[in-house]
Amino acid sequence: MSGLSKIIADLTRISLLCGALAPAAVAGEGRNVSFTFEMGSDGVLFGRVAGEDLPLQSTRGIPAMSEHALARALASSELAENEDGETTAIVAELANYPQGMAPGQAGEVLWNVVIPGVGSIIGSGMEALPASLAAAYGAAEHGETWSAGPVTAQFSVGPMPKGQGYIVGGTGAFEGAKGTFARFVTLREVGADGIEGTTELRFAIEE
Repeated sequence: MSGLSKIIADLTRISLLCGALAPAAVAGEGRNVSFTFEMGSDGVLFGRVAGEDLPLQSTRGIPAMSEHALARALASSELAENEDGETTAIVAELANYPQGMAPGQAGEVLWNVVIPGVGSIIGSGMEALPASLAAAYGAAEHGETWSAGPVTAQFSVGPMPKGQGYIVGGTGAFEGAKGTFARFVTLREVGADGIEGTTELRFAIEE
């Protein structure tokens, strides 16, 4: 099994194991649906390739990936919660930045959102570090502080005309889904405990 196949299999197992969670509401009106989760929270599992120039570090206890073909890749799994702190979805990400995670250097990304008891939706696209957040991610990479937040920026840069990614498909309530999605990040600060902020995935599903 290749490194990429193993990562996908691991993330699939995470989704299946969490499938016993009770279904909960997801923010959205009509067919516009969004998922938000805290960066750096206990619900985030993050892995990356050792020694490469990505401004994020693996979660403690998760070994670095060593597959040469994934020289600048990362994988993560997060729990999205509603205002009551209830888990609404399990969000998994696979990304590869061939030129490194510098402003303007786009990478391929795949997002998989699993809503227990409801279904799943998958989005694919290109993302790049926004210039407005470069200083914050640079501070995180070098163990420094940054306190110019909150700053919100769109990571998605294509391939759709307005910079969005596209919906690959879905299961359950999202079976046959088509449309676009975009990722927005709001950073509050970077300190000794790492990055504090939120990530939001916004899906626009075509009727």
